[in-house]
Amino acid sequence: MRSLLIVLFVCIAAASSAWAGETLEQGPPPAWVRPIEVVSPIAGDDDDVAAFRVELMDQQVRLEGGVNQTYVRTQWRVLSPQALPMLGSVVIPWNPANQTVSIHGLRIFRGDRVIDALEDREFTILRREQNLEAAMLNGVLTATLQLDDLRVGDVLELEATTRSENAVLGRHAEILATANLPAPISHYHLRASWPRGEHFRIRATDGWDTPAVRRSGGDDGIEIVLKDLEPLLVPDDAPTRFHHVRQLEVTDYGAWSDVADVFLPLYARASELEAGSPIYARAAEIREATDDPRARAEAALRLVQDEVRYLALSMGDGGLVPASADETWRRRLGDCKGKTALLLALLKELQIPARAVLVATRDDALERRLPLVGVFDHVMVEAVIDGRSYWLDGTRSGDRKLEDLTPPAFGWVLPLTTDATLTHIDEAPPARPRREFDLRFDASAGLYVPAPTTAVLLQRGDLATELQTLFGLASAAQRDAYMRQTWTSLIDDLEIDSVASSYDRDKNEFRMTMSGETRLDWTSAGGQRLEIPLSSINWSAGDRREAGPYQDLPRVVNFPAFTLFRTQIVLPPDEAFTLAGQDVAAEAARYSHIRRTQQVGGTVVMEREFRALASEMTEAERAAAEAPLKALERNRAEIVAPRDYLTTDEDRENLAVNSDQSAAELVQRGLALQANGQVEDAIAAFDAAIAKAPRDANALANRGIVRFWDGDIENAKADFEAAAVLDPNERIARNGLGLVAMHEQRFQDAAQIFSDLIESWDEDQFALAMRASAYMNMKSYDQALADIRAIKTLNPTDVDVQVQEVAVLVTLNRLEEASTTLDALVQREPTNPTVLRLVASVRDEMADYPAAEAALTTILETDPDHGPVRLSRADARAKAGDLDGARADMALVRPTAERSVSLLNNLCWLQAVSGFDLAQALADCDAGLALSPESAALLDSRGLVLLQLDRPEDALAAYDAALKAQPEQPSSLYGRGLALRALDRATEGQAEIDKALSLDPRAARPYAAYEARHPRGSSAD
Repeated sequence: MRSLLIVLFVCIAAASSAWAGETLEQGPPPAWVRPIEVVSPIAGDDDDVAAFRVELMDQQVRLEGGVNQTYVRTQWRVLSPQALPMLGSVVIPWNPANQTVSIHGLRIFRGDRVIDALEDREFTILRREQNLEAAMLNGVLTATLQLDDLRVGDVLELEATTRSENAVLGRHAEILATANLPAPISHYHLRASWPRGEHFRIRATDGWDTPAVRRSGGDDGIEIVLKDLEPLLVPDDAPTRFHHVRQLEVTDYGAWSDVADVFLPLYARASELEAGSPIYARAAEIREATDDPRARAEAALRLVQDEVRYLALSMGDGGLVPASADETWRRRLGDCKGKTALLLALLKELQIPARAVLVATRDDALERRLPLVGVFDHVMVEAVIDGRSYWLDGTRSGDRKLEDLTPPAFGWVLPLTTDATLTHIDEAPPARPRREFDLRFDASAGLYVPAPTTAVLLQRGDLATELQTLFGLASAAQRDAYMRQTWTSLIDDLEIDSVASSYDRDKNEFRMTMSGETRLDWTSAGGQRLEIPLSSINWSAGDRREAGPYQDLPRVVNFPAFTLFRTQIVLPPDEAFTLAGQDVAAEAARYSHIRRTQQVGGTVVMEREFRALASEMTEAERAAAEAPLKALERNRAEIVAPRDYLTTDEDRENLAVNSDQSAAELVQRGLALQANGQVEDAIAAFDAAIAKAPRDANALANRGIVRFWDGDIENAKADFEAAAVLDPNERIARNGLGLVAMHEQRFQDAAQIFSDLIESWDEDQFALAMRASAYMNMKSYDQALADIRAIKTLNPTDVDVQVQEVAVLVTLNRLEEASTTLDALVQREPTNPTVLRLVASVRDEMADYPAAEAALTTILETDPDHGPVRLSRADARAKAGDLDGARADMALVRPTAERSVSLLNNLCWLQAVSGFDLAQALADCDAGLALSPESAALLDSRGLVLLQLDRPEDALAAYDAALKAQPEQPSSLYGRGLALRALDRATEGQAEIDKALSLDPRAARPYAAYEARHPRGSSAD
């Protein structure tokens, strides 16, 4: 906030150049100043939030004969102790080369008293280069005065005039004023005047009305009087053009070409070489080295960047007039002006067309402004080669190849040519990554063995230059610490052995390397799955701004960001690892996201690109990106270990539990052992963790999960309940209690437990899946479908979820919708056996048996020994009338089915449903019952065979036996009803049929062939 006074003196600016004075003058205001009457500074209500308030901001400007006089009278009311350090030090800067400052008063109003703060006091004059660390010399002097006894409630008033003139600009005058301060302004007054007959153009920016020119005596002028101005708080992330609020522009230039005409001869003279200049020889060396104009331009730019040190020289006329090319070369230092003159001289000798361009680095919308000199703060070179413009900046460092230069995001620039007009620099994303991360993990010794790790970070362009500069100033210990922190922030559970760095000056590339070991986490994704390091697309476009006038402004993008991430993971040999997660090629919020993952031999390779496409995005683009970005974040690139993964000797050694491990390490060890199927060892690890930390709810909950899936429900429930007492918010424990409720068939309770979890986190996929299962058991199919679709939204690549969606749609008899959903799934997963089996099931429901057969045939082409699939095809063939084809499939399965209850049941069932080879069907059922006499499924199948054989009494006995084992098995209830009906016990039979249909509306489907032969009202003979 100490810059506040500075702002008040430079917010109205006019360039100037005659040597003025190095001391402050004191005296009354100039005669042309018109005193204004304002409310007494005693008035005004205190603000509960602001530290201070500007009671008065009076700015009056006189433009005459190339001289700019700016009178400022400002009053600040101190509202809180926090304002005392801000306002207690009065700071006045000025450039003695072209300015003089006259102080008219420094006063403190306290109640009825007026205190002269200058009585027996003087300002201290300092010559301090505040931007010296940025290599800038401007010759500015600073007058400072520390106020005594400034108190809360006081009003501080400063009254002064600054006189400026500039020989370079001649009689030109301009004003750029602002009335938007970071504090409320009670009274604002701006007045500007000039002799009648002089013409000035005037423009006000957003938030301010353009004043009309009025005549008074022999002068023309403008005046603005406003009250109670609140700060206009433009969001920081809005482009700079939107920060130009409450600004007033006044200029006597008619067009931008008038501005260019001032500077064109200055750069023409500065780029003319002296006779015998050594620059001729340097240009000759470049010409002799190459005929390629691009290579020549690159060499010239490198010479200016590397061999001439940057130092901004704004003293005297140096603020506007460039040093000559020869002077810059002799001194081997220069600012943007001198370096531009030198680069122009070199390019001229190399016969490359080039011109200087004025740049406003903090203003991306010059086309909206009036022609002003004061908006420009930089100059660079535009070189044209083969019709293409290249923007060359001598003040940069490390630019090596023209093709790697990203056009600067300055928007509009002013070329210094005759009849100049503003030129727009079109944006272009960088052609090559500015950063490349390359990681390699060798997990070949086992999933749970620390993986030898190597990594390389390559940085190009500005990033390389900045890091090389940083490392050049840092000690060896600081460099080592920086590199280690870089790698540990990227890679979890990393133990670093060594780090190193190198810099390639010719390529301007900075390289950091690392070697070490990493414990890859194969448990965090659930099961033996690993999210590939650096693969996550976790990017936010930002939140919606608060309501207000600036809510919908565009936002600045980190342009020209371009990073490539590459991760290689060498897997254990002779194991069938698979990949999960879709490749990505998407654009969102003006960024491009690309990710590709492939398995080459025993190595998984993931490459991900993150690139900014433009310098800003609209609010509509931000809003539209929210859902896609969330979907990208959920689309995890994972490596999935096979279910039968065999741990290596090294795995087993590393999974061993020992007393030196912390409770957290033991929990992670337990999770890894569980994922590896070592249940007893996993429980032992959790036991050890709980022994070390008895109140660790997470350890208890995880032990409960292992016990639950191992069938130890009672002890699992005890663990969940104990964990919930220790931490009611422990999600694993709450999920466990939901699992227990499901196991105990308390589906309503389970649904409520999972609903509570979902309410606190609506993206909990496990809770959504389990609630869907509870709803299915409650026959609330629509609610189950809603949960499944919520999971699908969160995880659109999960095939199992989409399979469940189709299954529920079939249950709801929404077959067309199921078919459409399934077609989309097949298009993406055309060879997935799970999907193809679902296709067969749906087509069977729709009585499209040839399509069902085709899907099953596709599976058998790659897995001909899959018994259940072959029997499903036999069923489809039988229903289509191809009994010979069905018999052929069953004949291939029957030899392998002799000891399989499931296969024998399927053989029996499919023959019973279609009503053929019933003697063989009965033999298959009896063979299965010999293995499992109380199998409800086999007894149910046998009942249907007996019905088809018109043996209702025997069928009734079979169904009674089946229902003894499974009292509410819908198929057995329906078959029993048909058997009763065939025995002329129609009322009893219908009651059984009605009960079956209430449990499963599709219970009648397997009995269609039988009922076609035995319509309602008939009985078996």
